[in-house]
Amino acid sequence: MKPKWLIEDFEADNSFGNLAEEVKRQGMECEVITYLPFQSGSYDVYGDEDCVLVQGSINLVQQLQKDKKWIPGAWLTPKAFECIMYYAHLGKYLFNDRYIILPRAEVARRMDWLLKDCFGTYEQVFMRPNSGLKIFNAGLFPDLKWSSAWAWVEDYTEPESLIIISTPKVIKAEWRFVCTKDEVVTGCQYELGGEFIRAPGYPEAAKELAKEIACVYHPEPMFVIDICQDADDRYALMEIGSFSVAGLYACEMEPIVRVASELAVKEFEEYQKI
Repeated sequence: MKPKWLIEDFEADNSFGNLAEEVKRQGMECEVITYLPFQSGSYDVYGDEDCVLVQGSINLVQQLQKDKKWIPGAWLTPKAFECIMYYAHLGKYLFNDRYIILPRAEVARRMDWLLKDCFGTYEQVFMRPNSGLKIFNAGLFPDLKWSSAWAWVEDYTEPESLIIISTPKVIKAEWRFVCTKDEVVTGCQYELGGEFIRAPGYPEAAKELAKEIACVYHPEPMFVIDICQDADDRYALMEIGSFSVAGLYACEMEPIVRVASELAVKEFEEYQKI
């Protein structure tokens, strides 16, 4: 058997077209849809008992996980992609290795300490949500009373939402690798010199690091690992993310579709035995 694919026409990542073409080339059904916000779409394109793989935005994927019984559906277990989950296993690989974790309500109260005492003296610090669901954009934050970006964070997070705070660092380049627990399926560059530049290929050392990390922490049958190169040419882990909501950029689509489909069928068949 072969799985069916549901792919979102997602404006933020134009690789969806290449993914859909490859799915069809490999002889599988594929529906490309547009997400309707506020859970207003029904997306009744396949039967509830079908083996279906979903690839799209976080909002669409979470809606489909609630509404559909597809196996596997989406590989997105939010808890598995929280920083506190994989940092506990992968601390020695981290790019942001000098970090603390605070509730969002405490960040503003302790900002003076963060800038002047915690890490040394900095004009700004790097912050990202603990959540892997992108509840706000990671980036550099100065004194928060002057930050419109921080006002947005306060509007869209709860006071108890955990925030990762670390020292600012220089990133030379970044690569995304699509992985299973056994292999790096493929990868590509997505940032170079601070510019969002997609390109096929990657340094072998970056791939080997991704493979080592995948052997230690594999939250889903397929997932993505982002590796960066710092100012000292050291390769390090940026983050681990869900395959089902990941931009695939300039990755080679053939192995992604082939391996993901094999894993989906395996999961579906194991579920049928229960």
